Amino acid sequence: MKIDESELRTLSLMPETDLLKLIGGKALSSGLGAAEVSEEEKEEEGRRIVEGLKPSRPGICSDPRVRAFISGTNTELGTDLLAVVGDVTFHVVLPVPVLTLTVVFIRFGLRKYCAHA
Repeated sequence: MKIDESELRTLSLMPETDLLKLIGGKALSSGLGAAEVSEEEKEEEGRRIVEGLKPSRPGICSDPRVRAFISGTNTELGTDLLAVVGDVTFHVVLPVPVLTLTVVFIRFGLRKYCAHA
């Protein structure tokens, strides 16, 4: 997965709800003849997808780069952290943008999911 630095910067600045809508909207619109969905439905679907990453917690949370991010030693959303989490999110078999899913998981879920790991 080649990371577009400009896209990463854009995603890094977006609010959680907008990121969830991007993920959910893409997932919901992937079916043939998909009906129009509301912004709330997109956000709900995005949240459901991100929550679905929980089973991957041990693999993500034990990585030293993730531990450094959680502890505050390294707060940068850099390519090394994206690579660790992206390895897990890449295998999610959904028609959603992997980079967006990875960024939302890191920014709004990583500390919560790895708090007790």
